[in-house]
Amino acid sequence: MCKLWVLRYILFIILILCIHSNFIFGQEDNPGLKDNLAALDKYSESDSSKVNLLKGIGLQYGNSDPVQAKKYLRSAKNLAEKINFILGQITAYNDLGLICQDIGEYDSSIYYHLKSLKLCETIRDNVDIARNYASMGYVYENLRDSIKSLYYLKKSLEISEKFKYTQSVGLAYMNIGGLYQGFKQNTVARTWYLKALEIFQQTHDNANLAKVYNNIGILFSDEGKYKTALVYYFQDAFIEKEINNSPGLARVYTNIATAYSSLNKDSALYYYNLAIGLAQKIKNPSLVMGIEGSMVNFYIDNHDYKRALDAFEQYDSLKETIFNIDKAKSIADMQTKYETEKKEQQIAILTGDRKFQGLLRNFLIVGLTLILIIALIMINRYRFERKVNRIIEAQKERSDQLLLNILPEETAEELKKYGKTSAKNYDEVTVLFADIKGFSIISQQMTAQALVADLDKYFGAFDLISEKYRLEKIKTIGDAYLCAGGLPDPKQGIPGDVVMAGIEMQQYVETIKLERLAKNELYFEMRVGIHTGPVVAGVVGIKKFAYDIWGDTVNTAARMEQYGEVGKINISEDTYNKVKDHFNCISRGNIEVKNKGLFAMYFVEGIRSPDFTKATAGEAGFMS
Repeated sequence: MCKLWVLRYILFIILILCIHSNFIFGQEDNPGLKDNLAALDKYSESDSSKVNLLKGIGLQYGNSDPVQAKKYLRSAKNLAEKINFILGQITAYNDLGLICQDIGEYDSSIYYHLKSLKLCETIRDNVDIARNYASMGYVYENLRDSIKSLYYLKKSLEISEKFKYTQSVGLAYMNIGGLYQGFKQNTVARTWYLKALEIFQQTHDNANLAKVYNNIGILFSDEGKYKTALVYYFQDAFIEKEINNSPGLARVYTNIATAYSSLNKDSALYYYNLAIGLAQKIKNPSLVMGIEGSMVNFYIDNHDYKRALDAFEQYDSLKETIFNIDKAKSIADMQTKYETEKKEQQIAILTGDRKFQGLLRNFLIVGLTLILIIALIMINRYRFERKVNRIIEAQKERSDQLLLNILPEETAEELKKYGKTSAKNYDEVTVLFADIKGFSIISQQMTAQALVADLDKYFGAFDLISEKYRLEKIKTIGDAYLCAGGLPDPKQGIPGDVVMAGIEMQQYVETIKLERLAKNELYFEMRVGIHTGPVVAGVVGIKKFAYDIWGDTVNTAARMEQYGEVGKINISEDTYNKVKDHFNCISRGNIEVKNKGLFAMYFVEGIRSPDFTKATAGEAGFMS
């Protein structure tokens, strides 16, 4: 096992060095592309070979310049239609669908795949039928239409397995894995990905092999296993550099940056900059928009709100740009269709009575004018509606954010959906109760304004600590602070997280105390009590909603605080049994608690081992 990890580590380093060296020294121009461009003039407009040459040029541009790729693939499509070259039309439509899919123009992608599919069914071309089904499944997955996605993917897999089309089987496996990944069923998704990986390795299909590596990396990243994810991401990046796939490389750089966000902030920022630079270089606005969106979250997590705002403005601006590009393309397609129909009408006129030509021409001019007027009206109406919708959406976001500041996300969603919430039982919740010593005496020596400002400072710091360790703040009661781990998500805020939060809260209080002692100012001291057990949680009342927890566990946590000491963290035996391997604790013996009997109590003195997360929470533990 040790040797295996050593080999993986070496591979990880080699991949990084290879990618960095490629990025520094660049890549040579593609001589095959130059030769193909030079050969275009050698073919006549009626030669099917020119269709294949135009498609080849389009695909060579596909990985580096999608605008040029679409230009040549459309030329191939138009020529194939002109000379009625059915096979050329099938592949040109399919390749255009793939290019549009790669840059996020999903409506155009579906349009081209359907046209390709219709011709495939006419000549019973099962290979391309399976490929089109697989591609459409992927597009609907990106459109979040799981039902249609699964339908097309299963049809692709059925045909591919029946006729033993190995590559199409691999594509279906990979896309079905992506669908289950969207369902958050990572174990099932990984099974499909590994089956696809085996096929693409056997067939040396590097382009799809790179996609599978990337998808597996995302799986591990979603599970918090960032180092393992990076191994797969760098394998993907190495292949993308080899096959000169700039969009794929920009995407995997973004994923590498996201993984590094939890490991090394400088490395994360470095790869985000690589990704954004590459996406801008190949003029892919959809890709740039996605990267800017990821960078917004990165800057927010690092409290760099100015850069987060700048990135969000870029993201929002690109959303508008992409929409306009899609609309322009749609209008261009309609115009092409209209011109084709007009030519057919003109042919009919030439073969009929010529005296109607002038009348028809005037009719067409009037019709076109009406279409343009209607289009302008619809565009203006759309802009107005979009402006109103943005205002409504902004108000909705404000109200949603206010609700999330009061209630957990799960409870807030339930309240918005049903207008009410139901109480829930939690078998294991760790409750932290903190209380300031001698608050009444101190409050008599301070103005009301100074007292409230001081409490806000302390409790604001406690809020940040609770958020850091994924705890749910319940409420403040005068000078007391109540929070809990293990709800609403039982996997977050395990007992060790709560103890760590208590340690940092006491450290904060002690730091302020030392600063104020030096200035001969009033200061606070605090007791902290922690207990683990079952609770009931929910929202009470019909006005000024309040999320609260009830049960003996809450009362016991309060007793732990009352029977503790200033500057200490007093924990119950139930909590001690869950954290004793990771913290140094001192037994206080059994202490008589009023109205509750004898309780075994322990003072937490510090962290026993810096590597205490594996035994309790694995890679999702409280220090990850």
